[in-house]
Amino acid sequence: MGVKKESKKLKVAAPKPVEEEAVVMDEQADEGDQVDQDEAGEWGDNDRIEDTDMDAAEGEMDVDETDPNKLREEERQRASRQEQRQLLKERKTARPNGALVFQLKKLWETIRQKRITSELRAEKMAELMGLITGKIQEVTFRHDAARVIQSALKHGSSTQREIIAQELKGKYAVLACSQYGRFIVSKILNMCPKHRPLVLKEFQGQVRKLMRHRDASFVIEEAYSQFANAQQRNSLMEEFYGPEYALFKADKAKSLQAILTENPEKKQAIIKNIRETISSFLEKGAANIGPHTILHRLILDYLLLLPTPSATASKPTESAPAAPANPSAYMVDLLKDHLIHILHTREGSRVAQLILLHATPKDRKHILKSFKGLLGKIAREQHGHTVLLELCSCVDDTVLVSKTVLMELFTDANPGEAMRDPYASRVVLFLLVGRSRRYLINHVVDELEAMDGVRKLTSKKADDVRRKEIVATLSPVWLDLCTTFAGELLRSRSGGQVLVEILKHAEGDKTALIEAISSLTSGTIESHALVSSSASATPKKEVFNAAKKLATEAANVKLAQLALDSKENPDLPDMSAHVLVDRNSTFTLKEMISGGRVSAAAGSNKKDGQKAEEAPLDPSCGAVGIAVATVISKELEYWLRYCATSEAKTSGTTFVLLALFESRAAGVQDALVGSKKGRKKAFSKLVDELSKVAVVVPKEAEKEAADENAGGKRKRGGGKDLKKSAGARQSVIHIFLNKLKESF
Repeated sequence: MGVKKESKKLKVAAPKPVEEEAVVMDEQADEGDQVDQDEAGEWGDNDRIEDTDMDAAEGEMDVDETDPNKLREEERQRASRQEQRQLLKERKTARPNGALVFQLKKLWETIRQKRITSELRAEKMAELMGLITGKIQEVTFRHDAARVIQSALKHGSSTQREIIAQELKGKYAVLACSQYGRFIVSKILNMCPKHRPLVLKEFQGQVRKLMRHRDASFVIEEAYSQFANAQQRNSLMEEFYGPEYALFKADKAKSLQAILTENPEKKQAIIKNIRETISSFLEKGAANIGPHTILHRLILDYLLLLPTPSATASKPTESAPAAPANPSAYMVDLLKDHLIHILHTREGSRVAQLILLHATPKDRKHILKSFKGLLGKIAREQHGHTVLLELCSCVDDTVLVSKTVLMELFTDANPGEAMRDPYASRVVLFLLVGRSRRYLINHVVDELEAMDGVRKLTSKKADDVRRKEIVATLSPVWLDLCTTFAGELLRSRSGGQVLVEILKHAEGDKTALIEAISSLTSGTIESHALVSSSASATPKKEVFNAAKKLATEAANVKLAQLALDSKENPDLPDMSAHVLVDRNSTFTLKEMISGGRVSAAAGSNKKDGQKAEEAPLDPSCGAVGIAVATVISKELEYWLRYCATSEAKTSGTTFVLLALFESRAAGVQDALVGSKKGRKKAFSKLVDELSKVAVVVPKEAEKEAADENAGGKRKRGGGKDLKKSAGARQSVIHIFLNKLKESF
C-alpha cells in the first residue's frame, strides 16, 4: 500500500511530458522567422515543457545507487515519463492532419539549418511541397505548422512560393488576424511581389476593422508603409472617410484633397468619421499608435481640415460631445500624451507641430515634460528635430524652453555631438539665423511658414524676439562648448556651420573661442602628426575582455561594409589631419575669414554688370582673420611650398591663404605677409621660385581641351575658348602667387 500511495504522488508531481521534436523546434527559433517573444510562449495547453523543468525534476531525485528500492523507483518513473510522451505523441497524431504536421516538422528541422548545401535544401523543399500542396490552408492556422510555412516561403524557389501564395488566396484577411498566421502574410508581401495587389485587395472594405485588431493592425501598417504605392495607400485611407468609401470602391482611389475638391459638401461628414476613428483609438489612453504611420497620416489629415482657432477659444469639458465646440483643444487632450511616440515619422512630426500650436500654455508645459530625458534622441532624428524648431517658434516661455528643454542637449554625456549631428545642429542654426534655406530643407521652411497664421493667434511674442531671448540664455554654454570642442567642430561639416554662426551671432566674450581656433592652425603637418601619434602612443592598460573585443571587431566590420570612414561619419571626425589640410576645416576657416556668402537680398538687387554688395564683415570674423594670419605667418613659407609642390589636398589650404590675403578686415594681410616695406624682399624670390613648380594645366589636359575645341564639342566651361579654359584650370596656389606678386 505504501508503494502504491508513493506511486500516486509521483504521478501528480511529475512534470507534463512533451514530444522531443516539438521541444527542439520551440527552443531553436529561426532568426528569419518573425515571431514575437511574447507570442512564442503561447503554444497551447499540454503542447510543450521546457527541458530545464524536466532536468530540475530529475535533479531533485537523489538516487542511491546502492539501494535496490530506490533504483526500482527510478525505473518506474522513467517508464512513466516514456509512457506519457507516447500518449502525447498519439494525442497529437490523432488531431486533424497530426501525422502530416509531424512529418513536416522533421523536414523543417533540416530546411531551416543555415549550414547545409543548397542541393539538400532543394531536395527537402521538394519533399515538403509534395506533402503540403493542396493542404496548405488546413495546416496554416496551427501554430507549429505556421512556422513550417514561413520557412518554406523563405527558403523555397519562386515557383514554390507562388504555389503557397495561390493556395492561401482568399484567406489573407483571416490570416492577418491570426496570432501566428499574420507572419505568413508578411512573408508573402515580402517575397511574392506579384501577389501584393491581391493581398491589398482582400483588405479592402475591412481596413477600419483590421486596424482595431491587435495582430492585423501590424499587417496593414506593413502593407501601407512598405509595399503600397500612392494609389493603393489612398485606397486604404479612403475607408476612414466614411462607409460609402469602404463599400463602393472606385477604379482609381483619390486623395482626401481630391475628394473634397470634387465634393465639398461631404467635408463635415468626413471630419466626423475621422474624428470617431481617432477617438476610438485614443480615448482609452492605452493604445500605442507609434508604429502605425497610417494613423499618423489620418490624424494629420484631420488637423489640417480643422478651421483656424479663435484667440478666445475655450477648452472642452471632460464629457466632450461627439462634435466638440473646440475640435483643436479636443485633439490636444487626446494626443498630448502620444506625441513622443509619433514624432519619428514625417506625418507624426507635423502632427506634433500642430498640436504644439493649438495647445494652451498649460498643455505645452505638459508636452515639454513628456519630452524630458529624450531631447537628445528627438534632436538627432530626421523628422523629430522639426518638432523642436516649432517648439522654439511658438512657446512664449523662453526661460522654460532654454533652461529646461534645450539645455538638455548640451549637458548630456557627449555635449559636442549635438553640434556635430546633421539634424541636431539645425536646431542651433535655426535659433541663430532663423528660417535660412541654406541650413534648413525647403519643405521644412515651407511647413513652418504655412503655420504662421495659427502661430499669430496662439503665441504672443514675435519670432525674432523669442529667438534672441533663447540665444542670450544659451550663448555662454555654446561659447564654452565651441571653445572646448573647437577641433572636432572645425573638422565636421555640420559642426563647422554651427561654429561660424555662433562666432557671428552668439552673445558674450568670444576671445577664448578665437584663440582656440587660431591655435589649431599652428605648426606643420609633420609636427601635428607627431603630437597626434604621441597622444595615442601610450594607451591605458585595460584588462582583456573577450566580449568587448568581439563587439569592437563586429562594429568595425559593419562600418567597413557600409563604406564609412571617420571623415564621412559626422559622429567620428578625423582628428589626425591638420586643420589646414582637412577638407571640412579649410572650408569652415574660409567661411569665417571671408564672413560668409553674399546675402540673398544684396544678390537680388544687383544690376547688370554691377557686383553684388557684400554684407558688412562681422567684427568677430575680422578678429579670427587676424589671429589665424598671425599664427600661419610663422610657417607661411612651409605652407606655400606645400601647396605648390603637393598634388593632393592643396586647394582647401590655398583657399584659406587666399581668403586671408583678400580679407576686408584691416590688418589681416599685413599679419599674413608682413608690412609693405619688408615683404617684397622676403617674398619676391620665393614667389618666383614657386611659380615655376606650381601645378598649372597638365599638357595632356591642355591637348585634350584643344582637341575638343577643334572638334566643336561642348566643354565644361560652357563653350569658352582654349585660353580661358586653360586659365580656369590653373591651380589655386598659382592664382594666389600671381596676386601676391602683383601686390609687391
